[in-house]
Amino acid sequence: MRIAVLISGRGSNMVSLADAIPGDLVEIALVAANTPCDGLTLAADRGLETALVDRAAFASKAAHETALGDAI
Repeated sequence: MRIAVLISGRGSNMVSLADAIPGDLVEIALVAANTPCDGLTLAADRGLETALVDRAAFASKAAHETALGDAI
């Protein structure tokens, strides 16, 4: 199973999740954030694909959510 992890800060929950799940059963396919954050660096350092879908770049919440869905 492939999953996406959404983060907004240090990424500590993402790191705990990545450490806890067996890679042969679950793959973190994407780590995405809505603001620049340290967690994206941690994810990239682990070799995980990352995406920044910055809320400030969109005129509406709906447009941001659509872009986030497209990234996933």
